[in-house]
Amino acid sequence: MNKNINPIKNEQGSVLVIALVILVLLTLMGISVTTTSDIDIQIAKNEQEYVNEFYVADSAWRHAIQWLDGIASAPALTNQALFISGATGDPNFLSIRNFGNATGPVYVNNVQSVIPDGTLGGGSSQINYWYRITYLDELSMEGTIAPLFGEEFRRYSFIITSVAREAGNPTAGAQVVTVTVTRVLQSGE
Repeated sequence: MNKNINPIKNEQGSVLVIALVILVLLTLMGISVTTTSDIDIQIAKNEQEYVNEFYVADSAWRHAIQWLDGIASAPALTNQALFISGATGDPNFLSIRNFGNATGPVYVNNVQSVIPDGTLGGGSSQINYWYRITYLDELSMEGTIAPLFGEEFRRYSFIITSVAREAGNPTAGAQVVTVTVTRVLQSGE
């Protein structure tokens, strides 16, 4: 007796097709997981660089505070000769200290440009930092009376802008920390 085989009802080789479909799905899932983990690694690396630069910028303003602690009288302006027109709207007009010679958010004073940037770390992970100290406003250059300290002492307000940037990556955004500080100093009167 001769059997008619219906090709539609023939199930031979269906296991092979199902196995291939499952294999393709597992391959796509593996590629997806690999891509996701690569992206997560890059995110973690960027976050680590951001945190490192932020803490270096945070320590730079503390470096500026140490400089302010080391002076007994109100500091003079360092950039007077650079602003002959008296354009007081320029934030550099009231500058009293520029640490470092980097370009960017902090103005470079020719007198101070011989001082190198502060650095933390070394090699490709080196982070440069610098800071600028300015009077908060023109009136604070004369200070306000500090009665508890005596007539020759006055209260001065300063803005400290500190910046940190990874040395090996000049195109990356710098971390900037701005702090307002008030100090009581001898007025020089």
